[in-house]
Amino acid sequence: KLDDSALSKDGLISLISEKRYERQSTIFNPATGVYSTVQINYNEEILISTIKPNSQIVANVIIPKYQSYSRSSGRYASYVFKQWNDQLIFFYNEHTRNAGLSPNDYGEYRFLNNENNMTISFCVVGKDKVVKGSIAPERIDNYYLNAEHSYSGNGFEILTAYKGYKTRYIKVTSP
Repeated sequence: KLDDSALSKDGLISLISEKRYERQSTIFNPATGVYSTVQINYNEEILISTIKPNSQIVANVIIPKYQSYSRSSGRYASYVFKQWNDQLIFFYNEHTRNAGLSPNDYGEYRFLNNENNMTISFCVVGKDKVVKGSIAPERIDNYYLNAEHSYSGNGFEILTAYKGYKTRYIKVTSP
């Protein structure tokens, strides 16, 4: 499924899609003797395919961001996207152990499956490079990004972060 697109000044278009799927598992509880079904939702990678007007593929970039959740509200999952000039920036939550990994270290990434050990990361995708960084959890008092609520302005993005029922807003002014 196509999630978003971005047009650059030189006529290239970037098509953005997130890998999402769900699985169901049946779990037996020995204390109650009852089977129950659990649905697990996965939000894994972001694919950015950049193409020329003649449909020639210029680049495919994959950003690993392994997330899973079983509650009806996985508000720490998914991502926020913003285009600044010809750069694309993605904000997302990930496991703190992944913060120092490059986007090419696929085998080393850990799944983020709860609100603990979480950091807000970002990836800036430019013409010739991908730069990854993160906001240290202690710097934002262990708040996590809610990708469903962000606000764009002219030259800035407001990210909404949560910790329990507390809300914090983070203003990002450039990549």
